Amino acid sequence: MVVRVRQRETLIRDADDVPAKLDPEDKPSEPPASPVNVGAAEVEVSAATAPAHSGQAAGDRVIDRATDHWSVELARGEFEAIVQQAERRGLDASLAEASSVDLAALADAARYGRHDDVARRALLAQRRRYPASGAARDASFLLGRLEETRHDVAGAVEWFDRYLTESPLGTYASEALGRKMVLIQQLYGDGRARPVAKEYLGRFSQGTYAARARALAREQ
Repeated sequence: MVVRVRQRETLIRDADDVPAKLDPEDKPSEPPASPVNVGAAEVEVSAATAPAHSGQAAGDRVIDRATDHWSVELARGEFEAIVQQAERRGLDASLAEASSVDLAALADAARYGRHDDVARRALLAQRRRYPASGAARDASFLLGRLEETRHDVAGAVEWFDRYLTESPLGTYASEALGRKMVLIQQLYGDGRARPVAKEYLGRFSQGTYAARARALAREQ
């Protein structure tokens, strides 16, 4: 769990998001990135498990292995460094070649550094390149939060709905449903938001938005 007090954000990642435990669906078509072993006290890159490139055809492009360390740098709080590396290398190339884990790290670093356009592109690349992964499903929620940041309320609701459809029991389900309730109330008023409030109470009676949902559900 990473807590950014200034940004009022909490990032929670499942253990399955560690590269060494990637699901088969998370693997890209190009050679996979070097696994990153995350321990309780430190984070280190396991070079021994990095794939070898011997015998590669002369015309094949060798992926820049520097991007394999973004998840490590994210844990160290080096957010600007990650974004700068992606931009120096070429953002299009970085988005096209980074592993699923490093795309998530780039998106997080960009969000924390307020590079919202870079974050949005990284999250969309995650969904496009690794559509069956847990990170792609989480990207829907994070894209909703980005749409909120730029005051596209309808766009945010659409992404939250997509996340709730894809991950009804996901890490961000309570937050997504709560934000959906709040935004629908802003867009359409209490009447349209009340069914969402009741759904929230039925699923997350002790959740962050429970008090607001109870107040809304009583106003009939």
